Amino acid sequence: SIQALAQASGNPADHSSFLRGQSKMRSSGFVALATALAMIQGLNAISFWPFSADPEPEPQILQEDKVEKVATASKMDVGQKQQSQTKQGLKRGNMSAFGLDENARYEIRLGKDVSGFQRQPGGWYLGASRGNASDRRDPRDRSSMYVGAFKPGTDSFNQAHLHWFIKPVPGSDAVRISQSSGWYLTAHTKNPMDARNKDSTYTIIVNPAAPHLPERDGEWLLEQNEWGAFRLIHSGSSRYLTAHRRVTADTRGEDVTYTCVMDPKAESVPATDGRWNLVKVVG
Repeated sequence: SIQALAQASGNPADHSSFLRGQSKMRSSGFVALATALAMIQGLNAISFWPFSADPEPEPQILQEDKVEKVATASKMDVGQKQQSQTKQGLKRGNMSAFGLDENARYEIRLGKDVSGFQRQPGGWYLGASRGNASDRRDPRDRSSMYVGAFKPGTDSFNQAHLHWFIKPVPGSDAVRISQSSGWYLTAHTKNPMDARNKDSTYTIIVNPAAPHLPERDGEWLLEQNEWGAFRLIHSGSSRYLTAHRRVTADTRGEDVTYTCVMDPKAESVPATDGRWNLVKVVG
């Protein structure tokens, strides 16, 4: 040991000098080591030393700002995608452009809810049953009834209530959608029960002989996507026909969902909402 070597020399002064020399050597060694570590950190090398300094974390406000910007960018991406889906692959036209037969009967079947937003199964049939008192729009007036999407194969399923005629409106690309009785599909806002929320209104069928009907009432525009499904747009409001199960008033039991017309600018509504298949009835 250092002390043993000093004692062997028999000189205490030599012992002190030797210790001071060793201390200087250790100090010089630590300085050199610290300098080398600083150079390594300056080159962004990965340090494995336990006492190496970590870089200072970014201020929390900057991190939150980054998150907010990312979230905003994501919303913009979603909005752009929805807008793109709305524009791309959609074709608007009259009946002849889509090969529809004005003398035929059609089943209007709801397309699959690919987004899950509607909470409504696909394949249900647009229908209206004037015999059900709960569908009556006004107990004092039997000239209008609420319309629903009917689940196939249930007690509410009645073929006569599920068949529709699609007729062209003279002088325009619009059509009128009606049952064999002549009662036609539309949407009104005069009755407080018509409103679903600020973005949507429940649909009804109306007796064409009813008094005080709006001019050009019950006219619809047709848009078809690349897969052949249609969006039915109420020309009086520019809202499209759909069916959701998101609020209590949307449903009449497990088998019927009341349909509505939805504002296409409504928040969170996906571009795939409100797609219907027009199936020609044979026989």
